[in-house]
Amino acid sequence: MFDSAPNLEYLRSFSMVVKYGSVAGAVNKSKLSLPTLSRHIKLLEAELGASLFNRTNNGMVITEIGEQVYATSKILFQTAADLHSDVLQSKANKSGIVKIVASTGIAAIILPQIFNSADLLSSDIQLHLATTHNVTDELLGENDIAIQTHRPKNLNLIASKIGEIALGAYASATYLDLMGAPGSLSDLKDHHIVGGLETKSFRDLLTRVLGVTFPIKLSILAAKIIPLHGKWC
Repeated sequence: MFDSAPNLEYLRSFSMVVKYGSVAGAVNKSKLSLPTLSRHIKLLEAELGASLFNRTNNGMVITEIGEQVYATSKILFQTAADLHSDVLQSKANKSGIVKIVASTGIAAIILPQIFNSADLLSSDIQLHLATTHNVTDELLGENDIAIQTHRPKNLNLIASKIGEIALGAYASATYLDLMGAPGSLSDLKDHHIVGGLETKSFRDLLTRVLGVTFPIKLSILAAKIIPLHGKWC
């Protein structure tokens, strides 16, 4: 279908010549030059295999086929204009439910700041936020947007990096007195890493970055937690 369609640029030039009565008139109303308009009309006639104008001493006179082409072109360009208007209108009147799923930490700490700055006051958009410890493929299919700390494996999804989160290592004073404070990221392999799925992600990240396998360890720490010195990210 598209292979047999005439060139729309040529068709637009033809329509302007008919509308404004001559090539010179179309030149005055457009940014195209007289040679360009003339060339477009000749190329359109070649594509259609028909003469759209009769060239006379008094100027160009549109043919019967040219009248038919012009009538069709008006419908075509009006449809395109209506489409553009409809799209702009739909963008102006955003509405509906947007389902978002994110980890508990991101949902509690990061997303409220983003939602506060989002321009949603003049729209009818409703945000439905679901929190989870693990964004699974099933949850990805049930929601419009998923926010997670790793790239999804499903190639049918559109994924974009939208930010960075610094990871921190924390310990109680009691634990540090017992085990000592690590001096580098690689020293963490000799320490207990406490947590659930987030801990596994943290351990896997250190394994990828440092090339060191971290064993799974559990420890009960004192209630008072203080951050280790140094930057951990």
